Amino acid sequence: MLQHLPENSIQMVLTDPPYGSGAVFFECHRVLEPGGYALAFSDWRALTPMLDMLGDIGFCIASVCVWDKGRATRPTQNGFRAQSEFIICAKKPGKQLREPVVYLDGVFRHPVVPRASRRHPVEKPVELLAQLVEACPPGGTVLDPYQGAGSTGVATIKSGRRYIGVESVEYYHRVAVERLTEAEAGTIP
Repeated sequence: MLQHLPENSIQMVLTDPPYGSGAVFFECHRVLEPGGYALAFSDWRALTPMLDMLGDIGFCIASVCVWDKGRATRPTQNGFRAQSEFIICAKKPGKQLREPVVYLDGVFRHPVVPRASRRHPVEKPVELLAQLVEACPPGGTVLDPYQGAGSTGVATIKSGRRYIGVESVEYYHRVAVERLTEAEAGTIP
């Protein structure tokens, strides 16, 4: 799918890639416009390899943000709770035109999606994704090459931006299409 997108045609990539997968980021770099952000979720085990891989592709690492999931995460006996996840903020070299200027937070506090409400095992809260989408210029296009159940798309559509999602698992694709259709109709909370 990504091979069919024109070079420099996307303003932002926002995704939660399966850990250990990186080949798709070569195509993300190609389709992202100069100065555009590529935001990728990562846990602590995949952080260093992801940073290295993105740098090798040609991205500049702008920052690493933190998602504080709260205390509803799994505890570790005699150890520390796995309560945070990282969001790697990489940029394609160049300058992106953006009005109005924004100043975004680097720590985000949102509880995990309750297990009973999840449509995907690692579903991210739409409210968190809505904050991250603000890094995309108004009217821009957000690409999620691992869209899962479509939460990034819901947040993007609700913000008035355009969205392209890619999903290889047929079940999650159907779930995402249903949610994106509801978001377009304004019937999703």
